Amino acid sequence: MALNTSLQYAGDARVPFAFGGSGSARVIVPIQFTAAEAETDTVTHTIFKPLKACVVRDFSTWADDLDAGANFEFDIGAAGDDFASGTPDVDEFIDGATVAQAGGSSATQTTEAAAGVALTANDYITITIVDAADSAEGSAGTIWVAFDVDVIDE
Repeated sequence: MALNTSLQYAGDARVPFAFGGSGSARVIVPIQFTAAEAETDTVTHTIFKPLKACVVRDFSTWADDLDAGANFEFDIGAAGDDFASGTPDVDEFIDGATVAQAGGSSATQTTEAAAGVALTANDYITITIVDAADSAEGSAGTIWVAFDVDVIDE
């Protein structure tokens, strides 16, 4: 099984083989935040929407410094019509990441994310700021999220 590496964009986060193919890919999604977003709790961006059933696993993140202080925290999770219980789980994959407080990288993920979580074409992955920078301490910057996608042959 070949591993394809591909830079995906938040507006078009599709795996290269999503139109009928199968296989595995490492997906890297850059999410850009404005200074105003970095200072706002509960800002959510959709970062990945599969076009067919897949399993996502092995999450890692790296980030610019989005906070002149030490408050910035984010979660990465899943939601959608068919996801697990049908209710969103905003921290299914990464819970309380602080890597954007000073910039750097982190491979800290949940046990479920390490093992792999099945998604359908009706699901999506989100990133949510859960503890924003204090007023006037937010900075514009980028958080990158990388994960493996294994397409499920139907």
